[in-house]
Amino acid sequence: MESDPQKLLGHLGHKWESKKCPMCGEQAWVVGKNVFELREFHEKGFVIGPGPVIPIIPVTCSNCGNTVLINAFIAGLPIRQGDPTDSEKEDRQ
Repeated sequence: MESDPQKLLGHLGHKWESKKCPMCGEQAWVVGKNVFELREFHEKGFVIGPGPVIPIIPVTCSNCGNTVLINAFIAGLPIRQGDPTDSEKEDRQ
């Protein structure tokens, strides 16, 4: 899945008071365009099915690698399905 990096930048510009990285103090952030899932941990293995899944977008300091995860829903970002990778296409066949 992909998000709109420009919309995320607008959200961060409005909400993020101190744009300095808490680890290194730089302001060299890179906004990801891919959306990832954050799922609840289950000790006995990966669970597919009902349960909370949080769509997150990484924002990474290009100086030290510190990464902040932004909740796409709370940020009000539209999430759209991108083109599937070759492996996803093979899985569907």
